[in-house]
Amino acid sequence: MASIKKDIQSRVESAIRDEVENQGVELLEVKYLKEEAKWILRIIIDKRGGISLDDCERVSRAIDPIIDEEVEIKQAYYLEVQSPGIDRPLKTAADFARYVGSEVEISFYQAQNGQKKIEGILLGSEDDNLNIEVDDKPVSFLLEDIAKVKRVINFK
Repeated sequence: MASIKKDIQSRVESAIRDEVENQGVELLEVKYLKEEAKWILRIIIDKRGGISLDDCERVSRAIDPIIDEEVEIKQAYYLEVQSPGIDRPLKTAADFARYVGSEVEISFYQAQNGQKKIEGILLGSEDDNLNIEVDDKPVSFLLEDIAKVKRVINFK
């Protein structure tokens, strides 16, 4: 069943990618999964400034007929279009570019300068490095040394 799910995810992603981008958002992930007794096709989108409910509704209406027409899915399913959530890990160069200027927490596979985690302001990524500002100083880390990068959410 895992290979069928991956195949559906891949076919859906290929079928909808252009239309999602035409809607002014970025396609981050397609998940096809079973939760309790129902199948869900979950489309995760994002854009600079974040995703609104209107964005999710607009994208859902745009891609629903494309999926029905171009991808055969035998089980009945629910289509969900959603934002990635505020606590999702940042993984790609596009993620890093989208959140330049945001406060981030970096977790390392092995301690760097005696620390397994560090917080700073995201400056961006370049080649194989992630650049942040810590105590008003730029600091660079190899991406291969980084286990996870996530935004720091301050509820002030």
